[in-house]
Amino acid sequence: MEKPTPLSEAQKVALDKLTASLGPEYVAFLVSQDPEVLTARVESFLQYQASLLRQVQDQMASAMPTRYVSVPEEEARPRSLRLKVKNYSGKEVENLILWIREIEMDMRSGLIKLDHQQVSLAISKLDGRARE
Repeated sequence: MEKPTPLSEAQKVALDKLTASLGPEYVAFLVSQDPEVLTARVESFLQYQASLLRQVQDQMASAMPTRYVSVPEEEARPRSLRLKVKNYSGKEVENLILWIREIEMDMRSGLIKLDHQQVSLAISKLDGRARE
């Protein structure tokens, strides 16, 4: 009586895959042969499977190139915006639309993050083109 061939877990999984793809008759024939033949066939199947997997991964990598999107680290968490605005009293001398427009401009200027934009805003405030 032949002693069963000791197979590793990977080889047992490969033998199960061979059974599923080639049928139990082929695996029964394979198991009935010498242990060296069985081990060699299972190892060659594992190598074939690994090379096939590498080919598929290479084709997928070439078909779908990776895209890098640069996101500044500052954008991870929005900063809170604090403004000092005068209260709208509702008098006839005050225009509600102009008051809302001033608040919108202050909000936009408070959200400026780039240095050159902050410098441009400061210069325009000094020239009198932008309101404080």
